Amino acid sequence: MASRVTRMTSGVLSYKQKCIGELEQEFHRKLTDFVARVNTKMESSPEQVAARCFDRALLFLTQEFPETEDLGSDFEEPESKTQKLEEENARLEDCQKNILTLLQEHEGHLKDLQRKTEDDNNHLKTNLRELATKQEQNKDQLKSQVTQLVTKQENYDQQFKDHVRQIATKQEKYDQQLEDHEERLTHVQSLNNDITKLQKTTMANTKNILGLRKLQRIFKIKNGTSTSATATKAAAATATTAAIATATATTAAIATATEAAAATTAAAKTAAIATATTGAAIAATAKLPGLPRSLR
Repeated sequence: MASRVTRMTSGVLSYKQKCIGELEQEFHRKLTDFVARVNTKMESSPEQVAARCFDRALLFLTQEFPETEDLGSDFEEPESKTQKLEEENARLEDCQKNILTLLQEHEGHLKDLQRKTEDDNNHLKTNLRELATKQEQNKDQLKSQVTQLVTKQENYDQQFKDHVRQIATKQEKYDQQLEDHEERLTHVQSLNNDITKLQKTTMANTKNILGLRKLQRIFKIKNGTSTSATATKAAAATATTAAIATATATTAAIATATEAAAATTAAAKTAAIATATTGAAIAATAKLPGLPRSLR
């Protein structure tokens, strides 16, 4: 048996239709005002605010209106609504349980992460303390090394100063020795000059002796008087004495020159040459024939 359909009365239907018409006009007015306000807001706002206004207006203006076939489909019996509510409650309970499970798992992960973070922090603190200790040790070592280097540098500077003083002292000694050497060379040169003079004197005495011997031969040939013989003897004795004195002075000069030459190499060469020259002169004198027996 078909159920009886009860329709709305004409008066009620007309009233509701009138209300819908008035609401439609009001909706158009509000929609026009909303669009105008949105446009004004977009024109006077920054870019980000204008973009947000546009997104919200677009979401509102693009909403779908319900189909006329679906307008009355929401009417259901009370029992059907109760069953749906129970199913919804059961689904919500399952969701709540799942959420609690997820929360517990998440809490466990958070605790693990917290423990790991604490361990990392403790490890980091330990590393920082070790680094600070090592840094202090490195600072102490660096200070010690710098102190040692400064001490070594001071010692090197002192040694350098001492070395410079020693070199200056040695240089003064060398300068003094050079002056003494120059004085010795000057003295040796003077002795050489004296030796040259003595050699000239020796040659002159040798010539005198030769002249006296010639006179002796002449007197011997001519059988001179005793007075002449006596004079000849006196002259020969005088010449002999002068020759002996000259030889003695030459020997002393040679000895003095030899002592001075022993001090330096250059002076020794000069003295050796002078000695050789004087010795040759004496040897030449010694080769001459001796005095006659009457004058000895």
